[in-house]
Amino acid sequence: MMKEITLKIPEKNFAFFMELVKKLGFVEIEDNAIEVPEHHKKIIKERLKKLKKEDLLEWNSLSKPSTEKYNWINPSRPATDKEIEQMLDECEKSPLLSSKEARKLTMKELKEWRAKR
Repeated sequence: MMKEITLKIPEKNFAFFMELVKKLGFVEIEDNAIEVPEHHKKIIKERLKKLKKEDLLEWNSLSKPSTEKYNWINPSRPATDKEIEQMLDECEKSPLLSSKEARKLTMKELKEWRAKR
């Protein structure tokens, strides 16, 4: 019977540690690292070049639960079940709009949202 362990080794000591472990002979080493193909790396580099600083979000703003009212035009988080139910209720109660009216209203709300950014 064999036991399995996971170790966290400081980067500066890793090479020495691996050399030592390999000399033990009975230790099985699994490399769980996943190699990223070059063509994937190229795609990522191209996407990073196209990024605009103003489109990036701060991690802290994403990791905190939001208390703000859900924004259907620009959701910053998934809607809760309650918010989806509320949206469906509002849709059923609202008067029907033509596609032209709906577009005009959407563009107005989008313009207001952009002005707030």
